[in-house]
Amino acid sequence: MQSKSIKRRLLIADTLNQLLSTKELDNITVLELCGLSGVPRASFYRYFYNIREIAVWLFEYLLEKSITPQSIQSGWAAAQEAFYTELLRWKTLFLSFFGLQGYDSVFAYAARRSVENFTSSSTIRLGREITDKEKTIISYHGYVQASLTAKWVQDGMTIPPHEMAQIMVQFLPPIMKEYTGS
Repeated sequence: MQSKSIKRRLLIADTLNQLLSTKELDNITVLELCGLSGVPRASFYRYFYNIREIAVWLFEYLLEKSITPQSIQSGWAAAQEAFYTELLRWKTLFLSFFGLQGYDSVFAYAARRSVENFTSSSTIRLGREITDKEKTIISYHGYVQASLTAKWVQDGMTIPPHEMAQIMVQFLPPIMKEYTGS
């Protein structure tokens, strides 16, 4: 079950996603967003510093929701497909934010978070510590995945999620294949 905080953030993000289909990002105000979503302005600022922070939060939320140790048990491709399907659901919002130059840093941030999550759970999943070389490989793969995702968004998110998942599986290094059972 989602907390009230998550529900409100998703409501704000959904309202923004809808607004972006008719208005440019720079023409949307917090006051308008709060009025249409029904979320009090004070609550908006409790969750977000500004409108642009919504996309960063949503990206991270979808990543954490889609790529988990439990979802990886179903296979890396399935976890990746779930992630890209979630991103595609928010296509208007992500194209408005991440289709712009300069937002690649969000993808790099997500890559770092993924690498941290992966390395912290790898001892349990693999039954051994991963080596420094493996950590480096995992880190580089995270940045490759972030770059491919950024490119996918910048190109209009036209490749279907299942194909993006297959692309990601193609580039999976051996240590991650061992971890994911791919």
